[in-house]
Amino acid sequence: MASPAQKPEKRIFMDLPFSFSHEYFPRFTRDGQWLTWGASEGDHEHDLADYEIFLWKVSSPWESAVRLTFNKANDRFPDIFIEKAR
Repeated sequence: MASPAQKPEKRIFMDLPFSFSHEYFPRFTRDGQWLTWGASEGDHEHDLADYEIFLWKVSSPWESAVRLTFNKANDRFPDIFIEKAR
């Protein structure tokens, strides 16, 4: 969910349209252009669930999110850092 600070109103910011639609641990890049998070298909017990890591360019279609991991281990607490071009 997201809302403008001046006039609060709920709106959906991100909701994956496929089975990994339980998004957790979101992190933005410093410039706010990219979002990374963990998502689970089934169990949502944070210590046990199998989270996969996704990356999405903010404001692009939700379907364009890229799944970065394919691991049966517990992938959690994603982060992304983009170094400025020199």
